[in-house]
Amino acid sequence: LRSGWSGFEQTGPAGDTFAWCASTRCAIQVESRAQGGHLVRVRVAPFRFPDAPPQTVTVSLNGTSLGAKPLADGMGVLSFESPRAAWLKGPNELRFDFAYAEAPQSKVPGASDSRKLAAAFDWLEIAPLATP
Repeated sequence: LRSGWSGFEQTGPAGDTFAWCASTRCAIQVESRAQGGHLVRVRVAPFRFPDAPPQTVTVSLNGTSLGAKPLADGMGVLSFESPRAAWLKGPNELRFDFAYAEAPQSKVPGASDSRKLAAAFDWLEIAPLATP
């Protein structure tokens, strides 16, 4: 995890683990051999509050946009195709830009969390694209 992230959390003693994107922009570093295009998949849930606007995420790889998608309420899986030309051999930056990040304490009655949260990430998968 490079920037914009909170620490790892868990939904309960045996629940899902996740990390919040605690900003409108979060980035991770991914090592690559730059051998072909890849499918980037994430299991993610938006931070929601009463009357929250729709949350969207735009994903980019080394400055190349992979697209923008809305986030449904609750955990869901989003997929983005990344072309071979976007990958560098060695370190790569995968970035997630969100429409908003808000502090629960200012949006949810009784909440004390002052972090500005955009979305919770359960997992990230990068797999080679199937070749015909």
